[in-house]
Amino acid sequence: GLTNDILRIDNRHATGWLLASMFCECRKEDDISDASGSNAKTFVEKAIQLDPSFAAAFIFKGHLHLSQGNHEQATIAFYQANSLCKTLESYKGLVTANLTLGKTKEAMVAAKESVTLMPKCAATYILYGKCLSRSPNSTVDTLKAYSKALEIDPYNFKAAGAISDIFVM
Repeated sequence: GLTNDILRIDNRHATGWLLASMFCECRKEDDISDASGSNAKTFVEKAIQLDPSFAAAFIFKGHLHLSQGNHEQATIAFYQANSLCKTLESYKGLVTANLTLGKTKEAMVAAKESVTLMPKCAATYILYGKCLSRSPNSTVDTLKAYSKALEIDPYNFKAAGAISDIFVM
């Protein structure tokens, strides 16, 4: 199948293993091994083994853990990715995993850092607003964060929806 074809082209680089992992996950084969007995987790681990500095593999590993309810493991993977390369995806993963675990303070730290590093990115303000919305008496600050996201990107539906949710509540 496609997984074997990807790895047959080049099985010595992490990218091929990450692609194979993504393919398995898209086909929801995590519980079902392919013909070689491998699955999405196995492939992403091989990608990391081949290139421990491949942040994208850690991000995908974090998403795999989130989808399987392993939130602590997801947080670890997103922290590893973030330590290698501070990207919007690593911050999204950190915020999501930490909020799921009820670790609002840790999520807030990650969201603030993302805003500091990417001040012209609407998505970072959405992450920050998402964290603020979990704190009592933070409606004004939450609204400011989502408004800033809309200021940066007037067509951002997530920010617009979040603002409307504030007024509906």
